Amino acid sequence: MIGFLLFLFGILVVLGLCGLAAWSDFKGFRIPNIISVIIAASFFVVFGILTLTEQRSLVFGPLLPHLGAALIVFLATGILFALKQLGAGDSKFATAVALWLGLH
Repeated sequence: MIGFLLFLFGILVVLGLCGLAAWSDFKGFRIPNIISVIIAASFFVVFGILTLTEQRSLVFGPLLPHLGAALIVFLATGILFALKQLGAGDSKFATAVALWLGLH
């Protein structure tokens, strides 16, 4: 039960940071790097604690699909950044959020 509450807290943190990123992007076309770092770090903290408490299977699958989703998003948004269709902050932000979503 404690693992599920931790997961919900992590989701609330991510949603709050998504709102902050949207506001920052709207106001100045910039997404601070710290937002992406906190989103990615919160995933690894929640995933690690759920793994240690053997409650990971309640909300997460294996780690590789999550890393795979982040890699796919990073490559796709990196190409868009190279074509000047997307900003670097958007690319980093989307990659961090993809960690939470995974390939499932």
